[in-house]
Order: sequence, then C-alpha cells, then structure tokens
Amino acid sequence: RVQQLKRRAGSYGFADMLERLDAALAGPSGERLRARITEQYPVALIDEFQDTSPLQYRIFDRLYNTAASARGSALFLIGDPKQSIYAFRGADIRSYLAAREATAGRHYLLGTNYRSTHDLVGAVNRLFERAEARTADRGAFLFRRHTAAGLVDPLPFIGVAAKGRDETLMCAMGEVPALTLCVDAELAPTRDVIRAFAMRCAEHIVGLLNDATSGFDEPGKPFKALRPADIAVLVRNGREAMAVRRALAERRVASVYLSDKESVFASREAGDVLLWLQAVADPLDNRLARAALATATVGLPLAELAHLSRDDAAFEQRVDQLRLLSGVWRRQGVLPMLRRSLHELGLPARWLAQPDGERRLTNLLHLAELLQAAAAQLDGEQALIRWLTEEMSDAQAGVASSGDEQIVRLESDAGLVQVITVHKSKGLEFPVVCLPFACSFRPADGKRRSFVVATNAAGERWLDFRKSAESLAAADDERLQEDLRLLYVALTRARHALWLGVGAHKVGKKDECQMHHSALGQLLKGGAVIQPGEIEPLLRATIDGLPGAQVDIAADPPVATMLQAREQLAPLHDAPVYTARFERQWSIASFSALVRDLPAPHAAEPARHVLADAVREEELLAGPDDGGAQESTAVAAAAGDGAAVRQLAGSLPGSVASSPESAAPSAAAASPAPWHHFPRGALAGNFLHEQLEWLAAQEFALPRDGEGPPDALELVQRLLRRCDRAGWGHRGADVATWLTALVHTPLPPLQGASLAQIPQLLPEMEFWFPTKAVAAAQIDAWCRRHLLGGRDRPVLPDRTLRGMLMGFADLVFEHGGRYWVLDYKSNALGQGDADYHHGALEAAMAQHRYDVQAAIYLLALHRLLRARLGAAYDPARQLGGAIYLFMRGLRGPEGGCYLVAPSGELLDALDRSVSGQEDAGLGGLSTAPRAVTVEVSP
Repeated sequence: RVQQLKRRAGSYGFADMLERLDAALAGPSGERLRARITEQYPVALIDEFQDTSPLQYRIFDRLYNTAASARGSALFLIGDPKQSIYAFRGADIRSYLAAREATAGRHYLLGTNYRSTHDLVGAVNRLFERAEARTADRGAFLFRRHTAAGLVDPLPFIGVAAKGRDETLMCAMGEVPALTLCVDAELAPTRDVIRAFAMRCAEHIVGLLNDATSGFDEPGKPFKALRPADIAVLVRNGREAMAVRRALAERRVASVYLSDKESVFASREAGDVLLWLQAVADPLDNRLARAALATATVGLPLAELAHLSRDDAAFEQRVDQLRLLSGVWRRQGVLPMLRRSLHELGLPARWLAQPDGERRLTNLLHLAELLQAAAAQLDGEQALIRWLTEEMSDAQAGVASSGDEQIVRLESDAGLVQVITVHKSKGLEFPVVCLPFACSFRPADGKRRSFVVATNAAGERWLDFRKSAESLAAADDERLQEDLRLLYVALTRARHALWLGVGAHKVGKKDECQMHHSALGQLLKGGAVIQPGEIEPLLRATIDGLPGAQVDIAADPPVATMLQAREQLAPLHDAPVYTARFERQWSIASFSALVRDLPAPHAAEPARHVLADAVREEELLAGPDDGGAQESTAVAAAAGDGAAVRQLAGSLPGSVASSPESAAPSAAAASPAPWHHFPRGALAGNFLHEQLEWLAAQEFALPRDGEGPPDALELVQRLLRRCDRAGWGHRGADVATWLTALVHTPLPPLQGASLAQIPQLLPEMEFWFPTKAVAAAQIDAWCRRHLLGGRDRPVLPDRTLRGMLMGFADLVFEHGGRYWVLDYKSNALGQGDADYHHGALEAAMAQHRYDVQAAIYLLALHRLLRARLGAAYDPARQLGGAIYLFMRGLRGPEGGCYLVAPSGELLDALDRSVSGQEDAGLGGLSTAPRAVTVEVSP
C-alpha cells in the first residue's frame, strides 16, 4: 500500500533507491549491473558496519560476494558489534554477524584502547570478562549457543590493552578512582530510585567541582582545573535527564541536555511561537492578540494581563506593537521579526535570569532559523503558519520530518555539565562519565504496543498480535541483548573516571528486586534473581584486586551542596556608544510586492467562474465521445504508443492553422477549444507557466500537423508524463492541445512569427538592481502617463522602494534584430474567442497593473542590452517591447497578444530614478553608461 501511494504521489526517497537497486541486482540484468558497478568502484570500505540493515548488507554481498570476493575487487567492513545500538533506526546486528561468519579467517582486531587510562580499561574488561567466562551462560552479550558443531559465540567479548594517558585526574584525596560503584541496596520503586540517584550524582559532581585541587596533572605542563564541561551524565530517556538536571539546578550547576530524538517542534516554545505568528500575521484580530500575549513565552504578569483586559488604550498599544512587527515580517522576513520581538518584549534579560532561560532562548532562536529557511520555499505568512502547524503535529506524533535540523540544540558549549542520552554519546568521549541509573531498564512487556516484535535464534523476525508468552520472552531477551551493548557503549565513553549508581528497583506492588533484568544485573549474576543484600558482595567480588576501583555505600539522599565559584569574573566595562548609522528600511521589492495590496477586481466574478468551471467539468465527464477518445489517446501516448502520439498531435485544434482566421467556426462550435474550459486560478496558472518554461528550454519543439521528427513526438510523451506527475494527468490531452496550438500560433507583434520559429530564447530571465528611495506613487504616475493610453486603473499601494528590485521575466528573445520580453497570462476574460478583443486585453492589463510589470521588465531588458552591447546598442532600433500573451485568447481578434511598446521617456525616467539621480524626467532613451549595478542570471 505504501508503494502504491508513493507511485501515485510521485514520491521517491532514499529507501526506494536501496530497494530498487536490490531488485535490479536480483533481476535478469543483475550480473551486468554488478559488473558495471564493481568496475567503477572495485574497492568499497564501509565504516560503522554494525549499524547496517539486512537490505544494505544484501546489496553489498551481491556486489562483492562477501564469502569469496572476486578477483579485482575488495570489500572492507569496519565495525564493532558490541556498539550496535540503533535497532530503532533499522540497524540489524545479525546482518553484521552474518558478514562476520562469511568472512571467517579474514578478521583483524584493533586490540589497543587509545582513549582511556589503564585502570579504567581494566575495570571495563573485568565487568564483561567475568560474564564471558561463565561457561553455563550465553556469554557476555547473550549470543553464545550450542550447535551441531559445538559451542559457538558469534559475539564474544575480547579484552583489550590500553595505551594509557599522560595526564592524571587528581582530587584532594589523590588520584580519582577509575571506577566508583555507588550502592543503595534498599528496595524502592523506580521513581524513588531515579530521584535519589539523581541527587547523589549531582552531589558527586558538585564535590568534584568544589574541590580546588581537582584537575589534570601532566608532567611538564601546567595544572588544568576540572571544568563542568569535562563531566557527562549519561541517561536513557528524557525522564532521567530531567531528574538529573533538576538536581544539578538545585545546586546551581548549569547543564545542557543533548538527545538524538527530542524535536524543537515538540517544545513549549514552538506552540507559543505559533500563537505569536498568528497574531503578528493578523494584528487586527483581538482574539489572536490576547492569546499571543498570554503565552508563557511572552511571560506577561497576571496583573498586566488583567489590566490589558480592562484598559482599551493599553491593549491598543500592544496591538500597535503587533502592527509594527507585522511590517517587519513583510519587509524583512520572519527571522528579523522574531528577533525584533525578543527585544521589544525584553525577553532575553528576563529569561537568562531563570534556570531554564538559556534553553528557552536557544529553542526560540532555533525555531526562528527553521522558519526563515522554510519561508524561502513558501508564499506568504499563512503558508508559513500552516507549515509550522504541520511540523508540530509531526513532532508530537513522533515523525521527524525535518531531519537532523529539528533536533534540539545545545544551549551553550562552554562551562556546562552535559546530560546526554547513551545513543547520542556514541562516538564521543569525556574525562568523567556518570551513569546514575546503571540498573535502569524498560522490559518488553507488550504494554506500549498492540503487537510484539520478536526474533528467534536464527534471526527470523515476526509480529505477534496475540502477545504470547513465548513472543514476550523472545522480545525481552532481545531487549536485554541491546541493553548490554548500550551499557558497553556507556562505559567506554570515559577517559579517566566512571561513577555508577547501582540501586535495588522494584516494579509495581511486588517487593521483588528487579536488578537481574538489567544489563548490569546480567553481567553480575547471569540473569539469576539478585536479592538486595547480594548487590554489595557481588560488586566487591567483581572488582576484587582491581586498582582504582571502589564500592561506596550510599547514605540517605544528601542535603544539596551549592556550587562555589572558583574565580571572580572580571568587572564589566561600560558598553561603548554605538554611533554608526545604517539603512533600516532596506528591502527587496518586486512587481508582486508592489501590487500585493491592490483591491480585489470584482468580488462576485471568481465565484461565477468557479461555478462555470464546475458545470463544464461535469459536461466533459458525461459529454461527447470525442473528449473521452482524446483522453484515452493521451493515456496511450503517455504509455509510449508512437501512433497515439501522432494521433494526438494531429488532433490538436488549430495545430495546422497558420493564422487565427484559419480555424473553422463550425469546428470550434462542435469541439470547444480546451483553453476555454480549462480550470482557472493560481494553481492552474502556475502549472501552465511551469510547462511553458520547460518547453522554452526545448525550443518549443512540439510537433505540428501531427508529424515531426522522433524527438518532437517524444516531447509530447514527456509533456504528458509531466502533467501526470503534477497531478494534471486527467487534463493531459487538453494541455498538449493547448500548448501545441500556442507555440505554433503566429504572434501579430512579430509579423506572424510563432514561438516555435524563434531560435534564440532565454526563459525565466532573473534580474536584480538596486533602488534608491523610489516612491511607488511616482512609478504609478509615470505608467499612467505613458502606458495603456490613459485608461483608468487601480492606484498602487503607498510604498517606497529602497534596496533591491528583482524579478523573473517569463521569456526574453531576439527576433528581426530586436529584443523582446514576453509574459504568459492565463487570465480568463470570457467564454469564447470573441471576448479577447483589444479593449478586453487592455482592461485586464489595467485592472491587474500589468503595465507596471511591463515597465519593470523593459527596464531590466534595457539595462541588460546596454551592458552587453555597449556603444553598439540603439534602443530605438533594437528594443522591441513587452508582449503580454493571454493564452486563452490565442484564437481571438488580437491573437491573445497585447503589446507594450517601449517609451523612451518612461524608461529613462525609471532608469534615472532607481539610480538615485534627481533629473528623472528627461526625454530620450540614453545609452550612456551609468554608475549602477546590473546583475542578470539566465
């Protein structure tokens, strides 16, 4: 079902790449594909191979034959199965073990630890070697099993040597022990054990930091004091992290929490930012404004909120604040608006005085960056609000839709104790590591899901919806195996010192110690029940004779000891007075921005068009057979039927006409042109523009008269496939008919030449040039004076252009020695061809202020020609004008074309004005070089 939905939506991801490559290698041409790939990549080296999936391993096995590599190729697999902890991401340790078995006799071991001290490596070795030595058990990692060939352990623990470190971690008592086991054998519920060991861990950390003698002593180098950033607390989940951070905060120890799962979109700040965006986007909505001002992020006192509810003048001041921010959002973007909001509300100073203030500030700035990045792909404030809503919904559902970018960031990277999940700590190292909850575990009891995922000894996986005792036991055994690997990863993160909290947990109302279900309990007694009184003797027996290892009996949770400042901070200097001035009103403008707030042309007109479109849609679906035949032809063409392509191309209305008059009225009446019943609106217009942009890159080479070279016939197939991928497959025949007629229709301004006959085309010409305090009213006056013959038109909204003016011209081309700009318009002006007469086209130009757009585009083309042609440029002879091609009127009296001829006085005035020159009204189109920036990207 997932694959069907992907094909329907045209979606294709990284997992699909792997699956299709795997299927291709297993197919009839698999050997040829394998030979091509290994010829290009004869040697492959894969790091962290313990995190591979069965699919990935199968692909590489087929390519390089893991068991017996072919001559001329080599495969190197690098990994540590003891660190395979990403099963939730699809990693499968059994794939690694299968590769290990296939490469028996070709294994190379890195037997020396370069990270940790001798004592610490010895302590970790001792914990796992004792479990490995118990012959009655299944080995340290529970993979040892009896087979016909005898006892087999595909994942043994092999102790490693240590290179050691030059520096020594010292404290007031001498060298800090490499391994400290803090034991509390009193049976208690899990929540109480977590709370108690969080406090003990925090107290241990404060004791180290308050000791002025704690630090690193290395011969020949100055003493280096122990810093909070040298200490890491490893946890399994957010609950444990919260307990530790709360205990540290009570002792005034700053900490950060780093997780590989927590999304910033799931934070409290995300919900408050959403309310703030909604209020800023619509500052006149009092309901939204009150909701935003009442958020915890804004943090207004209750007394002030009550005052705002009673005093209209005070509330209006806050609304004015939202209006100001709304203008910042429109002119500069969402990131500047949110940063301005921080300072307008005085949030940073208030937050940083609170224990979690740095976390809140980091989350808000993180969200601001993500919103700014998303805004580049979205159109308008409401689209961005909708995007944030969807991201928050995905985060709450556990779906990470934004990749690693949405993972919460560290508040700071200096002077803070780091609280990190064991999964996130993989690959990192720290001088001191604390595991306050070394005996914690989460049994696979089937309570969190409606099914159980279990794996047997042969590596076969199954789903059991009945949740039988056998399945639950197998799933919990697999959980324990991974817990052992997680414990190994946690213990090997330290350089100098490990501190472990060992407590006697009980679950529910049963007074039974559950330690034997944990990874540490498995190492100590092989899964047998451990009574609270046995914990201390087992630990002492385990570390007996180990240098640098000790067992501490924990007393009652200690009274909080406050962190002492080691050094006085330097006094702050007075901030220098900032005297520089910069342009606060700088912005990027475009034609769309200039006409954004124009009044709606006619309120009732869109509804009428929508209703008419719906009626026509029903008529077509239940109408004459020719529509259905045309549609089936389109489907056949998309499937690659060459005859159908020729049939479709030959049936295009008007494709054989050399002029608008050649279309017979009777034919038009019998089969209405598709452009008159095609859906209207921005969605359809954008789709048609995309196809025309693509066709321009293909030189508009659609076949005419149903005949043409193979490339032209193939172009029809590609166009139909593009329609299908964009969700317009049911309109594919109409689109092909319309666009073929369009590119072959003679354009009156070009003396009968069609788009398909123009050899030099530049689609989507991008342009940027600076503007210096140009008033929109001035541009409006110039266009009224020189364009559209004085026809009445809406007034441009009041705005000053100061910054950059940019745009994309649909098509720029050269014909007859002159250069032209052409813009496609899909506006619907009536029901038939006769509705697209000169007056109707001119009225549409005025109504939508396309005259302003034409003036801007002609100015960009004029500047480009002046920069490229230099002294040889003669505007009167070489600048053709702007053609507005109303696509639905291509059979109308004007061929759908409205020509905006270049006005020398208008362009010269615009040119001088945007350049900041005062004499912006002189007649004549100058070709003299100006001191302006011209940047054009084809």
